[in-house]
Amino acid sequence: MKIKLFFNVFFIKPFDDVDNLIKQANNVGFAVAMEEGTFKVVRFSLSGSTYAIEMMRLGAEMLNESKSNNKLKMRSEEYL
Repeated sequence: MKIKLFFNVFFIKPFDDVDNLIKQANNVGFAVAMEEGTFKVVRFSLSGSTYAIEMMRLGAEMLNESKSNNKLKMRSEEYL
């Protein structure tokens, strides 16, 4: 059995402006260009997203501080 992984990456600019808009929104949608001139639209609820993103950023900061203070792995690194 072969498993193929595909990664889609979106770069959003200007990030700070979009980040501020998203923090105030309830939903977000993206239109993605497909082959032959068609588009696929995806929509997401942002319910709880501000809290989740802040917790993720806090965790990343703590992990970076821990790595710079000592070279030991934190337990949370097993899941990142």
